[in-house]
Amino acid sequence: MPMWKMCVLMAACLAVTPLWAAPLSGSCIILSVPCQGAGAPHCISVEPSDDLATVVANVREARACGRIPKDQVVKLELSAGTYRLNGSLELTEADSHLRLCSAVTGAAVLSGGSALPPFSVAESGVWRTKVPAGLQIGQLWVGGRFAIRARMPNEGFAYMQSPYEEERDGRTGKVVDLSKCAFVCGEPEANALVKEAAERGIDNVYARIYQMWVMGIHRVSAFDPVRRVVRIVPDAERPVMNGWGLTTRYRLENLRVALDAPGEWYHDKQSSELLYIPRAGESPETAEAVVPVALKLLHVRGKDIGFRGVMFAYCGYDISNGEAGDQAQYKTPAAVEVEGAQSVDFAACSFRCLGPIGLRIGEGCRRVSVCDSLVEEFGVGGIHIGGWRRDGEAASGIVVSNNVIRGGGRVLEGGVGVWIGFATDVEVSHNEICDLGYSGISSGWIWGYAQTPNSRIRLNYNHVHDLGYCVLSDMGGIYTLGAHPDSEAIGNHIHDIWSSDLDGRGGWGLYADEGTSGMRFESNLVYRTKTGSFHHHFGRDNVVRNNIFAYAREFPIERTRIEGHRSFVCENNIVVWENKTQAVRSRKPGDLKDTTRGLEFNRNVYFCPTGVGDTAFHGHAFSEWQQCGMDKDGIVADPLLENPARGEWMPRVDSPAWKLGFGRFNPKEAGVRKNTSDPAWAGIKSLRYPTPPLAGQLPLTHRHAYSNDMEGYPEGGLPAAFKYQCPKGPSGKGNVRISSTGFPGRRHALEFADAADLPERGIPHVSGYFGTTCGVYVVSFSMMGEKGCEMDFCIRGEPPEFPLGILVRYCREDVSVNGENLARVPAGSWWRVSISVDLEASVNPWRVCVEQDGRKIAEKSVPGKDPKFVIPGWIGWNSNAESEVRFWVDDVEVKTVRP
Repeated sequence: MPMWKMCVLMAACLAVTPLWAAPLSGSCIILSVPCQGAGAPHCISVEPSDDLATVVANVREARACGRIPKDQVVKLELSAGTYRLNGSLELTEADSHLRLCSAVTGAAVLSGGSALPPFSVAESGVWRTKVPAGLQIGQLWVGGRFAIRARMPNEGFAYMQSPYEEERDGRTGKVVDLSKCAFVCGEPEANALVKEAAERGIDNVYARIYQMWVMGIHRVSAFDPVRRVVRIVPDAERPVMNGWGLTTRYRLENLRVALDAPGEWYHDKQSSELLYIPRAGESPETAEAVVPVALKLLHVRGKDIGFRGVMFAYCGYDISNGEAGDQAQYKTPAAVEVEGAQSVDFAACSFRCLGPIGLRIGEGCRRVSVCDSLVEEFGVGGIHIGGWRRDGEAASGIVVSNNVIRGGGRVLEGGVGVWIGFATDVEVSHNEICDLGYSGISSGWIWGYAQTPNSRIRLNYNHVHDLGYCVLSDMGGIYTLGAHPDSEAIGNHIHDIWSSDLDGRGGWGLYADEGTSGMRFESNLVYRTKTGSFHHHFGRDNVVRNNIFAYAREFPIERTRIEGHRSFVCENNIVVWENKTQAVRSRKPGDLKDTTRGLEFNRNVYFCPTGVGDTAFHGHAFSEWQQCGMDKDGIVADPLLENPARGEWMPRVDSPAWKLGFGRFNPKEAGVRKNTSDPAWAGIKSLRYPTPPLAGQLPLTHRHAYSNDMEGYPEGGLPAAFKYQCPKGPSGKGNVRISSTGFPGRRHALEFADAADLPERGIPHVSGYFGTTCGVYVVSFSMMGEKGCEMDFCIRGEPPEFPLGILVRYCREDVSVNGENLARVPAGSWWRVSISVDLEASVNPWRVCVEQDGRKIAEKSVPGKDPKFVIPGWIGWNSNAESEVRFWVDDVEVKTVRP
């Protein structure tokens, strides 16, 4: 008979008052606890009808008065059922040496949720149920799955049409900066807001805004239907339409008029009803709807505390006031918080249906482990380790092993599967991490080479896959930041990483970001990634060895910054790619000797089935690459991989990779090691996730239609969407500003005023990031120049090289494109140019059309200027005159359409 059952029987025979029923008082509680021998735990059976917080408090008092020795382990055996928590269960130093164990793995549920009454079905097919008055609902689960707040659009994104950056305060007359809290929305969204405002008001409508690598939820505070201006609170962290690219995407949510898709819900406060459109297979009789009532489930601050087989479920995240968002959502609260604790273990536990982060192992924690557990259906991130304050105490001795972490970012898509802030001696191994909107594993929180406590970080044998879904950019399967001495990422299986790339950049398998140093990336299998297999932004003394990098859509191996020290060693890798891009790329232009500085490449095998071109290695042929000292013993040859389509990635016995020293490893060892006889894994099945097809383009989500007629700005203002360069000379002349034109039909335009004594030619200069990857890219604008005006307009490729795609020049009344004459337009008259290129065509010349007074006066197709130009990323205007002369730009439009 198990010891805990014997203890319960002995207690019953002695007619002992149950521990959990003992009343709390200021005096010592007299409890009779069976003696089980030195070191044996005291076992106490707990039922769902018992108040768990009271049980813990009684044990605490029993220890305080000596009835239970302070160092004696107490085991709370939780019977199957749901233990209701209206607030956080607090375990302090006084609760040390405590175990909470489920009698049946996963059957004891610590729940902060409340079930709503059963649904009824309306004639329209919408389900209805009553909501208690005054309850603020931010999350809803139906059948154990996150439901979606009614949103528009249902698929893809809406695109901000233009910034709305400044307006004059009617009371003070001062110009107010609105760049972080206002934008012009599209017509469908405006129509929905007008209808919602008329029927219910917009007090509880939210805008979900996506910017580069961060996203936030902002409450709509005001809406101007005439100008289609949306005002939001709180302010975003940066201008909502920033200089990285005017492709800012958003969704509107919590609108009744948007309730139109399966899985969506809306809380109608007027009728105190919750409306829900069922998913396929759901039944109103069996689909339980649960809303959170607790914002935290557990807070641990003691030592020697363990949890076995317990499920933590249904915790809310209050987003009623909005959430501006941060990279990796690192400050978000957690459902289960471990803070300054020692020797805390979670084994065979489940963390499900949680609005915030699942589990945070915070500052000052020592020897904390999470093993054989499931984290799924969570709102932000899965498991966070360490803090983010430089003056905080680093966590150490943390183990996160053999867990399934999946289905995250349901509230804020920027969450990470496992995030490591300031910590040392951390092991993250044999986990499966998937189905997230951002990175799988993120380690480090120092940008650059500043001192950091992060060391001895082991990120090994994890299966990381199906991340991103083209929502955010600048992400990776495994992402590192800052110094990582004596750290490694070994034996990981990483695939299907899909970043947005509309603003910001990149989705990589292994991403060594700013200052990553001392990392060893070895024996990893990385394939089907949006941007590349390995990206090294900048860092020192990293090693990339014995990996298989396959089928990246763009550049398998890439480095951004060239530095004076050794960046990384790259040896004994197999690199396979199928497109026309470079196998190894530096994002800084220069000759090969310069771009390879700080690199050591050798004994790598490169293979492209369509042939390795003469620009595959930093823009050069492989022979030139070798002459520069790279890959002296490397080869371009078929590595003869066994059968990648069937998951057999090792080279065949006759592969040339073996002769170069490639070492065998087994990618199937990555991920969880499931023991089918272990009840911890009962019901946990491998799921399949949609993968964008490698052969075709990613879905064209870049359907924004940016336009700016320069109205709505005060005289002298500037659209925040652009970057401006206009250093003045001794005379103080020269400027870029919004000005009144005085021309018929035009109240304002962007004025460029050149001067004779400006410090360099080519200024004033205005630029903006307007990148895309596919479709027909179209840019158009109107302009007028004074006599003697010299204006250049460029569309260039991605930074930092900015290869020139097209140059339109207006010089002393002549219009030319890439050096070819196109038209003559008299000074002092307005004309309009439209430029387009089909990025999906095998041959993609530029088409340029010039119109004046609504009449086409010239049209021409010309080849691109620089063969290195692949996709557009930047547009810009500058003045090349050397005298006091002006020109004006107006009615700027950028759009992407299907060919």
